[in-house]
Amino acid sequence: MKRKNQKDGSVYAEKILHRAKVLSLVIKKKITQSQAAKELKLRSDRQIRKLLKKYRKGNYSLSSLIHTKSGEPWNKIDTVIRDKVKEIKKMHPNFTNPHIAYVAERELKERGMLVKLNRTTVRNILLELPDYRPAVVRFRPAKRFEMENVGELVQLDTSSSRSWFFYLGKKLIYCIVCLDDHSRKILAGHFFESDDAYSNMLVLREVMEKYGVFEIAYTDCDSKFKFSPRKPSMYQTLIVIPDEVITQIKYALLKIDSTLLTHSPGNARATGKIEKWFQFLQSWFCREYEFKDLSLSELDKKFQEFIEFYNNRFHEGIGETPNERFQRALEEGKTRFRPLPEDVNLDDIFCLIEKRGLKKDNTFSYNGTTYY
Repeated sequence: MKRKNQKDGSVYAEKILHRAKVLSLVIKKKITQSQAAKELKLRSDRQIRKLLKKYRKGNYSLSSLIHTKSGEPWNKIDTVIRDKVKEIKKMHPNFTNPHIAYVAERELKERGMLVKLNRTTVRNILLELPDYRPAVVRFRPAKRFEMENVGELVQLDTSSSRSWFFYLGKKLIYCIVCLDDHSRKILAGHFFESDDAYSNMLVLREVMEKYGVFEIAYTDCDSKFKFSPRKPSMYQTLIVIPDEVITQIKYALLKIDSTLLTHSPGNARATGKIEKWFQFLQSWFCREYEFKDLSLSELDKKFQEFIEFYNNRFHEGIGETPNERFQRALEEGKTRFRPLPEDVNLDDIFCLIEKRGLKKDNTFSYNGTTYY
């Protein structure tokens, strides 16, 4: 409700008039500042003192009590953009907020509207929908880090889901990806039918063939990276330390003077950069495109195109594309990639090795066969 001021003919809200009456009582010392704060539903006496200061400075005029930022915000989102975001969400309920922002920007660009939407902006728009329930996940604060050079640390991880490509039946497929920590560039990645040591070796080998030998490979605590027996023997408990047991992948990296580093168990946030990329993969590549008639090899070919799309896409975390940051680091000499030695044959390094003990009669057994 609004009332007209008889002195200057201005129209003020009932809230402003009530505020002026209460402040006048405080000035006349009829009520205390605490009583005034309670009457105006303010949190503290300090806010009353700020209002009194503005009221006196404005020569006790009602206009001095009006909030200076009242009215429409300068950066209010246009109604057309809001309707487009809500429309995409209703058509594709499984799309994530970054994906909705990308699709909305693409469709609005066709109409001649060049806009840049943040995922937080999309979330605020979707909160207007009655059936939208955002997920609330609280994590313990973690310190962010990144290496200063390319090739100083690469993150290797696997993601899998039966719901990605339902046309493959009940067969579970795995996406193994290697990411550079400094530039966020995907160095190599492929789809495999199994997540074993050899499949991970193939990805690491491709990285070394393209860019050279990196310093550190950062992974999780999976058994192919770190020895973690569920029921260790007495010898393993008392004598052998899990870090001293050399896995196939660790042995291959040691032969070329590279290091395998695993994070602490149950701490997936340690490899947050590549986990975030898998979220990007599942919400874009696995939901927007249709690959019902493709084989696994054809699907992997499409995946290589998607990796190239990501590497040339603007990254909010670094302020440029991963390819641009990677290339700039090479030009500035910020690289830890080492060329492969000439006498090194990768076929002899990235292979599965089984140790056999030589018996007293100079024989050894393998797969049930005794060799002399």
